[in-house]
Amino acid sequence: MKYLNSKSTIIILLLSCIAVFQIYSHCQMPCAIYHDEARFDDFDENIETLSKAMSEIQRLQKISNKSVTDVNQLVRWIDTKDDHAELIQDIATEYFLTQRIKMLPKGEKDEKKITEYFIKLRLLHEIMVKSMKCKQTVDLANVRSLADSIEAFEYIYLGKEKHEKMHKHKAHDHKDHDHSH
Repeated sequence: MKYLNSKSTIIILLLSCIAVFQIYSHCQMPCAIYHDEARFDDFDENIETLSKAMSEIQRLQKISNKSVTDVNQLVRWIDTKDDHAELIQDIATEYFLTQRIKMLPKGEKDEKKITEYFIKLRLLHEIMVKSMKCKQTVDLANVRSLADSIEAFEYIYLGKEKHEKMHKHKAHDHKDHDHSH
């Protein structure tokens, strides 16, 4: 009976892991449903959150006699900062790198395709490294640098026309929202 319970427990754990993996990896199915602009919006939201978190961490750090609530908020802002930096890395790797940037065929000779491919890879690498820097520090310059790399990737990935159209839309949306809260 003890063996059966152990075996049953292992089976249940394995099935749970498979179920979690399938839910998490849905986007890696060959469903061809992609929303690139939404991923760039996600990048932007995570950048805003990183900036806010770093500013709050810096503000709370300056309080000389921190209350328990201050310490709690400091820890929560640090966790938020790290989570959003990691979300940016996840979008870069799990969405763009594995699904949207197609590998070059062996023996590709088209220099333009080769150059564009390697520029995209370099920019995604920059995004991942700069996200890591945001996890390691509270320097807002790292967030600005990360935002610049995302902007450069967006320009290369979408092309000039789509990029400019998207930014006109973002500028309009940004004016319509009250960000004073």
